Amino acid sequence: MEQYNRTYKVLHWGMAFVVLAAIALVEFKDLLPEKAMRHEAVALHIQAGLCVFFLVWVRLAWRSIHAVPPILPPLSRMQKAAAHVVHGGLYMMMALLPFLGILALQSKGRAVSLMGMQLPVLLDEQKGLPYSLSLRSYHELLGNFLMAVIALHVLSAFVHHLLRQDNTLKRMLP
Repeated sequence: MEQYNRTYKVLHWGMAFVVLAAIALVEFKDLLPEKAMRHEAVALHIQAGLCVFFLVWVRLAWRSIHAVPPILPPLSRMQKAAAHVVHGGLYMMMALLPFLGILALQSKGRAVSLMGMQLPVLLDEQKGLPYSLSLRSYHELLGNFLMAVIALHVLSAFVHHLLRQDNTLKRMLP
């Protein structure tokens, strides 16, 4: 096996699109001319984040039962460790960021639903209001960190492809 299978690729590139859409929606919402459009951008950001939260678990389950194609030529121990740290961080943030977002919204008394299906209330306004601002701050801080790790991930793929000339990038391309 030299490449990831189709499901791996669909999950990877689909999630990349949804993550980037979630980031763009929240980062560029202030450029929208109308308040209603900015609110809609935030609503779409929330839906994208919830989709990521759902898909990260699907992706982890898929990865746990399907082999990963080897990198050729093989990586050094240090490079393997660095790759595991970056990938682990990406998975952790794709699970934790939406979860913090859910808690931040619920702490302000807002119901959270994914495509019309209301999620269970984990933190109600009565108990959560004192934590609302800090939850949102952690969500934003982790979002900024996610953007940096995504940049590192993309840069690393190009370093592997252009400098190291291994099959790291080719394994995930269509």
